[in-house]
Amino acid sequence: MRQSVEQTQARDAQREAIRWGITLKGEGQVIGACSFHHFDPDFHRAETGYELNRAFWGRGVMTEAMSAILTYGFAELGLHRVETIIDSVNERSKSLLLKLGFTYEGNLRQRYSFQGRFEDEHYFGLLKDE
Repeated sequence: MRQSVEQTQARDAQREAIRWGITLKGEGQVIGACSFHHFDPDFHRAETGYELNRAFWGRGVMTEAMSAILTYGFAELGLHRVETIIDSVNERSKSLLLKLGFTYEGNLRQRYSFQGRFEDEHYFGLLKDE
């Protein structure tokens, strides 16, 4: 865990990525994370990612966390565009992204290999003025 935290701090210091741990209000246990990474050279665009312990799915936790980091990214970092890539079968992520205002921008067929088969990836984007 300590090595992971140190790696995250180093990436943040080098402006390669920013990663936040997610906790429930008033509690210290980390139940998930969300991040910005793959910034373009001028820091106008970044990719986002997120993960949440399955025990906390369906409670609105990720909607709240992602809303907060998107506000930070657009208002404080000056991002113009945020992108994300998800598995084509991840319906929960699709619903979250659409709820947050992202637009589905396309499908890359058989983009990656997982458990011996090739899977599609779906691309979504959100612009600052959306």
